[in-house]
Amino acid sequence: MFRAHRLLILLVIFLSQYIHAEGNLKDAQDGLPKAQYEYAMSLIEAGKKNTALDWFMIAAAQGHLKSSLWIEQYIDYSKDEFITALIATNEELKNKVKSYTYSELEEIKKKVRQVMLTVNSYYGYFM
Repeated sequence: MFRAHRLLILLVIFLSQYIHAEGNLKDAQDGLPKAQYEYAMSLIEAGKKNTALDWFMIAAAQGHLKSSLWIEQYIDYSKDEFITALIATNEELKNKVKSYTYSELEEIKKKVRQVMLTVNSYYGYFM
């Protein structure tokens, strides 16, 4: 009995990863940059670096900075004009994205909570 439970647990874990990867593939194919990045990362874990690079490039072309950073760190793109241009474009985006400190993020969260409480009390429902 105990052995059957262990087998069932392993099966659930295995299938949940498969379903998650399939969900990322569908979303990636639908053009969502975050899903393209996540799918590419799952391909890296599976040892499929060339296929992953295609998905990183698609996401980076849509302005996904993590994809661009991955390419920049792990690929020798100096001979590829497209990737070089892509990295340069996203480099400009990196300079426009503000980095927040932990205390700044906490202050933003606090203000959002205050706004949500105000909205909830106005409309009569709770978070």
